[in-house]
Amino acid sequence: MSFTGKVFPLTIVAVLLAACSEGSSPTQLHPLPTSALASKGVSGGGGGGGGGAPQLVVTTPPTVNATGTWVGTTDGPDVTHTYTFFLTQSGKGTVSGSVSMKTPFETGAWLVIGTVNADTLMLYDGPGTVSAGAQLSPFYRGIVSSSSSRIAGEFLAAGGSPVILLKQ
Repeated sequence: MSFTGKVFPLTIVAVLLAACSEGSSPTQLHPLPTSALASKGVSGGGGGGGGGAPQLVVTTPPTVNATGTWVGTTDGPDVTHTYTFFLTQSGKGTVSGSVSMKTPFETGAWLVIGTVNADTLMLYDGPGTVSAGAQLSPFYRGIVSSSSSRIAGEFLAAGGSPVILLKQ
């Protein structure tokens, strides 16, 4: 099983629904940013039968900017994991990029997409890592500091694994 399959289960739909259920402002749907991520051929499941990229929901305009290279570490049961996030945020609050993970014994990398609602960053496994018609799987949620230099968040696996990311 891949690293993402172990750490980021695909059954966290409740977190996605909770993250997208803010009722205080109108919902705006934005297509994925035009990038290599948006051209991976994932069809948008559900209604209408149309294909295309899945939609990300931005309910509150972003108040911070998650663009940049971010680095953080977590202590696993026997080993330290170092994560590097490479993110690009559009003015409308959609995010694309990649994440790499390194330990003394293994490395891994995957594509991500996400949103910034006000100061909250939500990242999902990118279209290159999910099958056609599948739901986006949330795996990281964090609060971006007002100076956009720190993200305090957690991986959304069972119980969550906290990680502080610092902008490089």
